[in-house]
Amino acid sequence: MILGTFGASDRFADIARAPKLSLTSFFVMIYASSRWLDGRIDTKRLTRPPQPKSNLYLSVGCGPAHLERLLVARLGIRPEQIVLADISDKSVPSGFKFYQFDMHQDWPKLDGTFDYVIFPESPLINLNFSADIDESSRQIRQPDRERGLYNLLVRSLRVLNSPGQIRLTSGLTQDFVRDPVKAKIEAEFPNVSMGYSGELTYVLKK
Repeated sequence: MILGTFGASDRFADIARAPKLSLTSFFVMIYASSRWLDGRIDTKRLTRPPQPKSNLYLSVGCGPAHLERLLVARLGIRPEQIVLADISDKSVPSGFKFYQFDMHQDWPKLDGTFDYVIFPESPLINLNFSADIDESSRQIRQPDRERGLYNLLVRSLRVLNSPGQIRLTSGLTQDFVRDPVKAKIEAEFPNVSMGYSGELTYVLKK
């Protein structure tokens, strides 16, 4: 099912009008600022059976919480199951627990752990972290971007339940950036597997 391509301002209303929604469909979506997609990813491989009455969700970089309000309005998730986090509190709606911090810096101590850590907007790894030019080969080296993605995933794993999932659109499509991060994450966390499809990066914790 393709839900469509929307701008950030109108996607909440447009998706809310979709005739059929399920919790499973939400968590095979690619969350990006202008795109909501379902149906191009192997749902059996990426999701475990949803338990909407008990799952806890940490949404990092939530902004105005379009997705989170939709989960409450259409899928029966209770507001107390969702914790919001963002660098700014300007557009964050009331009714949810909220932490204010920069996702790319040290995270504060959070109250509890979560079944899903999601990033409804891209963490913009390419914009937040620099790339270097190797003078000898003139190739672009991206160790800073690797560290940025790695640190973001490690911080998320620290608050992720077992089993649990992390989902984000990193803003990266280069496997040569994500491959070393995947190798490092899976070596350091034996119960964790990492994969990606297009811009979507997902981490599964057993």
